[in-house]
Amino acid sequence: MSSTAPRNILCLLLFLVYSQAGQCCEEGFAKKRFDAVIPPRVAKDETILTVIFHGCHLGKHIKLNTNDPNFDVRSDGSLYTLRALNIDTKYQFKVIAKDQKTHKSWKTTVHLIPSAKGLTKKPNEVIKRKCPVFYFPSAHRSRRQKREWINPPAIITENQWPIENPIATIKSDKEIEEMVYYSIGGPGVDREPVGLFIIDPSTGDVNITGRVDREKNPAFDLTAKAKDGSNREIESRLLLHIEVLDENDNAPVFTQQVFQGEVEELSPIGTFVLKVNATDADKDENAVIAYKIISRNSQHLFNARSTGEIQIFGRNLDRETQDLYTLIVQGCDLNGNVGGKCSKANAQIRILDVNDNIPTTEKEEYEVSVEENSLNDEVTRIKIFDKDEKFTDNWIGNFDIVEGNEGGHFRFDVDEKTNEGILVLQKELDYEMVQTKNLVFRVANKAQYHSSVHAGGGGGG
Repeated sequence: MSSTAPRNILCLLLFLVYSQAGQCCEEGFAKKRFDAVIPPRVAKDETILTVIFHGCHLGKHIKLNTNDPNFDVRSDGSLYTLRALNIDTKYQFKVIAKDQKTHKSWKTTVHLIPSAKGLTKKPNEVIKRKCPVFYFPSAHRSRRQKREWINPPAIITENQWPIENPIATIKSDKEIEEMVYYSIGGPGVDREPVGLFIIDPSTGDVNITGRVDREKNPAFDLTAKAKDGSNREIESRLLLHIEVLDENDNAPVFTQQVFQGEVEELSPIGTFVLKVNATDADKDENAVIAYKIISRNSQHLFNARSTGEIQIFGRNLDRETQDLYTLIVQGCDLNGNVGGKCSKANAQIRILDVNDNIPTTEKEEYEVSVEENSLNDEVTRIKIFDKDEKFTDNWIGNFDIVEGNEGGHFRFDVDEKTNEGILVLQKELDYEMVQTKNLVFRVANKAQYHSSVHAGGGGGG
């Protein structure tokens, strides 16, 4: 009897241990990603993080290793360096767990973020970065102190690698009395862009893990919590506003690649022609654009104000010399100062005609004959030459008989297609009384002359 009972008790105890082990035997890493804030320089054999793997046979059949030659992992999950390293940007690698019997494997990602330190000029020396500290609004503080609860923003700069961490520190006055655990949430933490900000739950240091594009995310509003060891919130939640400072990383973009305008020839200096315009996604001075003309062949005729307005700059803008100009306009941010980003566009300016050219004829004197019974027939055609724009009133001639037509026997019609004056006999002549007739005519244009023209022209025949 005495030898049988102990065996039954022993079997029962073995059965209980086996059942408890079976209940917790869900193998795998505790998290899909492990984050660690580390100094920019770490020594060889320095432990940086411990990954947690849940398994029944850890150390027996489960083998841990990494896919990075700079790091290795011990059987207890502690990661350590195989050599001294300089890490000044975020760094990531994988830890792999493999069952040596079943060959089943699991993976997790390790993210390393440079800590709250910046490099000095001396090798292997680091300095603590000063960052703003934000306190939870404790109930015992005075009304005057409550004004401080409207915290100024924490500041980060866009496109900057996270080598200057932490960006802020969250603190509770209750740290004096008990252990406080900090957490944050909001855009950039558990909402897109997920994982950009992380917090050390024991120190309250808020770190940034990547670069930020201000044009996509100009600011972040995070909610900070303070909890005790029982996961109970012990402070009113704190709003942490993070403002992203602008970097001049965007060049101006013209609203058109070709701007078009027109202006009359001989327009006075300062006459407005057109306005070019560009936008810049940056902010403040980084988005202030100054414009100028960089095409050399027209700088003596046109000028661009810094506001983008293009004006007449020269006195001798002549359509008959050139009727179309294509200017290359440059827009630079930083208000055109050194270091600004620049873009280019074209401005096409069409020169409009004014009546600044006096029409002329082939000859000053014409001799023609008129047959009897030729009433309303053409007597002759007189060709007009004019440098102004063809088929416009500035080009089409206008004839006026100023002497010798007192009887009203003749008139001038104009062929506007050929710009010819047609002399027509409109009233019969008495050939026994008059064998010769002298007419003096004057030629002008259908349109009035431009103010630059001081005299008319004419011919006789």
